[in-house]
Amino acid sequence: MIQTNVKRGAIRVVAGSTLTGKEGYLVKVVNNAGVLNAYLPAALLDVAAYVVIEGAAAGSLCSIQPLEPGQQVRIVANSATLVGGDKVVAYASGHEGEATEYAGSGAVFCVGVAEQVGDAAGQWVLIRPLLSFLTV
Repeated sequence: MIQTNVKRGAIRVVAGSTLTGKEGYLVKVVNNAGVLNAYLPAALLDVAAYVVIEGAAAGSLCSIQPLEPGQQVRIVANSATLVGGDKVVAYASGHEGEATEYAGSGAVFCVGVAEQVGDAAGQWVLIRPLLSFLTV
Protein backbone atom coordinates (compact mmCIF):
# COMPACT_ATOMS: atom_id res chain seq x y z
CA MET A 1 0.00 0.00 0.00
CA ILE A 2 1.36 3.39 -0.97
CA GLN A 3 -0.60 5.35 1.67
CA THR A 4 1.45 4.23 4.67
CA ASN A 5 2.77 6.51 7.40
CA VAL A 6 0.20 9.25 6.69
CA LYS A 7 -1.57 11.30 9.37
CA ARG A 8 -5.10 12.61 9.69
CA GLY A 9 -5.96 15.66 11.76
CA ALA A 10 -3.66 18.02 13.63
CA ILE A 11 0.11 17.98 13.18
CA ARG A 12 2.95 19.48 15.22
CA VAL A 13 5.25 21.92 13.41
CA VAL A 14 7.61 24.72 14.38
CA ALA A 15 6.01 28.14 14.82
CA GLY A 16 7.99 30.27 12.37
CA SER A 17 6.67 33.41 14.05
CA THR A 18 4.92 33.94 17.36
CA LEU A 19 1.62 32.05 17.33
CA THR A 20 1.00 32.29 21.08
CA GLY A 21 -2.69 33.15 21.59
CA LYS A 22 -3.43 32.65 17.88
CA GLU A 23 -5.72 29.64 18.28
CA GLY A 24 -8.39 29.83 15.57
CA TYR A 25 -6.15 31.80 13.19
CA LEU A 26 -5.32 30.58 9.69
CA VAL A 27 -1.68 29.87 8.84
CA LYS A 28 0.46 28.80 5.92
CA VAL A 29 3.33 26.30 6.06
CA VAL A 30 6.80 27.05 4.71
CA ASN A 31 9.98 25.00 4.34
CA ASN A 32 12.67 26.59 6.52
CA ALA A 33 16.00 24.78 6.03
CA GLY A 34 14.23 21.45 5.64
CA VAL A 35 11.86 21.96 8.59
CA LEU A 36 8.14 22.70 8.21
CA ASN A 37 7.25 26.04 9.84
CA ALA A 38 3.85 27.72 10.36
CA TYR A 39 3.41 31.44 9.68
CA LEU A 40 0.50 33.86 9.55
CA PRO A 41 -0.27 34.74 5.92
CA ALA A 42 1.56 37.82 4.62
CA ALA A 43 -0.31 38.33 1.33
CA LEU A 44 -3.69 37.68 -0.32
CA LEU A 45 -2.28 34.79 -2.37
CA ASP A 46 -0.64 32.97 0.55
CA VAL A 47 -2.04 29.43 0.82
CA ALA A 48 -3.27 29.57 4.43
CA ALA A 49 -4.65 26.01 4.47
CA TYR A 50 -4.26 25.26 8.20
CA VAL A 51 -5.84 26.53 11.42
CA VAL A 52 -3.91 26.94 14.70
CA ILE A 53 -5.11 24.49 17.36
CA GLU A 54 -2.39 25.25 19.93
CA GLY A 55 -0.17 28.29 19.48
CA ALA A 56 3.46 28.63 20.55
CA ALA A 57 6.37 31.04 20.70
CA ALA A 58 8.51 31.40 17.57
CA GLY A 59 10.84 28.41 17.29
CA SER A 60 8.66 26.16 19.47
CA LEU A 61 6.30 23.40 18.39
CA CYS A 62 2.67 24.35 17.75
CA SER A 63 -0.34 22.29 16.63
CA ILE A 64 -2.10 23.07 13.36
CA GLN A 65 -4.93 21.29 11.59
CA PRO A 66 -5.33 21.16 7.80
CA LEU A 67 -8.56 22.55 6.39
CA GLU A 68 -10.73 19.98 4.64
CA PRO A 69 -14.16 20.38 3.00
CA GLY A 70 -15.66 17.46 4.95
CA GLN A 71 -15.25 19.25 8.29
CA GLN A 72 -16.39 22.70 9.33
CA VAL A 73 -13.94 24.80 11.34
CA ARG A 74 -14.23 27.87 13.54
CA ILE A 75 -11.84 30.73 12.89
CA VAL A 76 -11.47 34.21 14.34
CA ALA A 77 -13.28 36.90 12.31
CA ASN A 78 -11.66 40.30 11.83
CA SER A 79 -14.90 42.26 11.51
CA ALA A 80 -18.62 42.20 12.23
CA THR A 81 -19.47 42.41 8.50
CA LEU A 82 -18.77 38.72 7.75
CA VAL A 83 -22.10 37.02 6.98
CA GLY A 84 -23.21 33.54 6.01
CA GLY A 85 -22.42 32.80 2.37
CA ASP A 86 -19.42 35.16 2.19
CA LYS A 87 -16.26 33.84 0.61
CA VAL A 88 -13.54 33.92 3.27
CA VAL A 89 -9.89 34.94 2.85
CA ALA A 90 -7.15 34.80 5.49
CA TYR A 91 -5.31 38.06 4.91
CA ALA A 92 -6.09 41.69 5.58
CA SER A 93 -3.32 44.08 6.59
CA GLY A 94 -3.22 44.20 10.38
CA HIS A 95 -5.52 41.17 10.67
CA GLU A 96 -3.33 38.39 9.26
CA GLY A 97 -4.83 34.93 9.77
CA GLU A 98 -8.30 36.19 10.68
CA ALA A 99 -11.38 35.46 8.55
CA THR A 100 -12.13 38.33 6.19
CA GLU A 101 -14.85 38.51 3.56
CA TYR A 102 -13.64 38.58 -0.04
CA ALA A 103 -14.04 42.11 -1.41
CA GLY A 104 -14.76 40.85 -4.93
CA SER A 105 -11.76 42.33 -6.69
CA GLY A 106 -8.24 41.13 -7.35
CA ALA A 107 -6.62 37.73 -6.96
CA VAL A 108 -6.87 35.97 -3.59
CA PHE A 109 -6.58 32.55 -1.99
CA CYS A 110 -10.08 31.71 -0.70
CA VAL A 111 -10.16 29.39 2.32
CA GLY A 112 -13.89 28.72 2.33
CA VAL A 113 -17.45 29.95 2.76
CA ALA A 114 -18.91 31.38 5.96
CA GLU A 115 -21.79 29.24 7.25
CA GLN A 116 -22.67 31.51 10.14
CA VAL A 117 -23.37 35.21 10.56
CA GLY A 118 -20.75 37.07 12.59
CA ASP A 119 -21.78 39.95 14.82
CA ALA A 120 -18.51 41.14 16.32
CA ALA A 121 -14.83 41.38 15.49
CA GLY A 122 -12.87 38.66 17.25
CA GLN A 123 -15.83 36.25 17.24
CA TRP A 124 -15.23 32.63 16.19
CA VAL A 125 -17.10 32.14 12.91
CA LEU A 126 -18.04 28.78 11.41
CA ILE A 127 -16.73 28.20 7.89
CA ARG A 128 -16.79 25.37 5.37
CA PRO A 129 -13.28 25.00 3.91
CA LEU A 130 -13.30 25.15 0.09
CA LEU A 131 -9.74 25.99 -0.88
CA SER A 132 -9.39 27.83 -4.20
CA PHE A 133 -7.84 30.80 -5.95
CA LEU A 134 -10.23 33.57 -7.05
CA THR A 135 -9.65 36.38 -9.55
CA VAL A 136 -12.15 39.10 -10.43
